[in-house]
Amino acid sequence: MTRLLVIDTETTGVEADAKVVEIAGIPLEQHPGMTRYQVGAPIQTLVHPGVLIPATASAIHHITDADVRGAPSFEDALHLFRGADVYVAHNAAFDRQFVGQLGDKWICTMKCAYEEFHDAPSYGNQALSYWLGTPRPPEGTGHAHRALYDCYTTLGILDDLRSRGWTIERMLEVSSRPRLLRVCTFGKHRGKAWADVPRSYLEWMQGNGDWDEDVLNTINHHLKGNQ
Repeated sequence: MTRLLVIDTETTGVEADAKVVEIAGIPLEQHPGMTRYQVGAPIQTLVHPGVLIPATASAIHHITDADVRGAPSFEDALHLFRGADVYVAHNAAFDRQFVGQLGDKWICTMKCAYEEFHDAPSYGNQALSYWLGTPRPPEGTGHAHRALYDCYTTLGILDDLRSRGWTIERMLEVSSRPRLLRVCTFGKHRGKAWADVPRSYLEWMQGNGDWDEDVLNTINHHLKGNQ
């Protein structure tokens, strides 16, 4: 049996030193010989971040200082989510910044969707869900950018990938490596296929800027291909 946990966090910001204000998870069990997994009872808790929640963060998830008053600490809350063999998140790199200590095996549904769907208009959680037509989260789970609602959205994307033949092993493999980006989304070559970006510009980018792993992987790939 493989135990998975679809997980999502809400935080005080996107910075590396931001604090968690909410965690939710949906446990799944994959038994040998079964084509589908069993879905367990969802887990959800607010978390006291130990700092004031900026208004800019509250404007996104609508969690306020009053909401987290009396909520458990991060360390206490984290215990509720331990024990899974594999954790699943959309844009898992973000959630791993905060709860990566839960485990070493992570599936990123955003990376898997990027590899599967070349024509998606967006790879954000909600846009991708509407584009695929996955089921909406159940009543009572809040709204987009609340942890449990986003977990159900991610679960819908995970289910869609599974229906297209994606195995847990393939998801783990794709999730473990940087993406090879198809289209440049910034700078003077915005909108151009990376394969068409001039070598001179790729070389300049390689030596300048603090690029994320996906951009660096794409730069290096096309520089090697142009040798």
